[in-house]
Amino acid sequence: MLPTWLDLECTILRLKENAYYTISFGTVKPYMKLFDMSIRSPINQESIDQMISEGWRAVISDEMFAKYGVCRFDHKEIRLRPELGGYRRDETLFHEIIHAFYGKETADTKISGLPYWQENGKIVEWMSRKLRANPVLLKHVITAFKLKPQIYDKISYMVFSDVSNTQTVLPFISEDIMMD
Repeated sequence: MLPTWLDLECTILRLKENAYYTISFGTVKPYMKLFDMSIRSPINQESIDQMISEGWRAVISDEMFAKYGVCRFDHKEIRLRPELGGYRRDETLFHEIIHAFYGKETADTKISGLPYWQENGKIVEWMSRKLRANPVLLKHVITAFKLKPQIYDKISYMVFSDVSNTQTVLPFISEDIMMD
């Protein structure tokens, strides 16, 4: 089961507090590199365009060992499982974009050999959810990677309601709830 937003927020806060505490004593936690990279070189529309121009693409495929998706650096591919839909597909796409953009130092699997792979996993998950929640970036990423827009929450509704006319817009919710 994936962690809740509250679990992730608390974990990230603890990681940052722990890291800043150790920095004051002259050591730096390795996973802090990921926070530093995200500040120095944020993922935005320009960085997505750069990835596309370098040949990165999203591929729907079940030919992988991962549960949701995988970043294949050797092929410049982000592979997503075909059964993923809506939020899970888009959040997984952003998760793998983080790996692709920031490199192998962001590995979050035990087989990577990185001693801080579990911390990376939590940080990457937290970052991917934050990025996916940006409506401008969500629209740009889905368009740039040529994926079919899907409506599944307020943000995706704001972004894709004019594009996705083949999907019934959350039939169980009235439009009044979708507005601020």
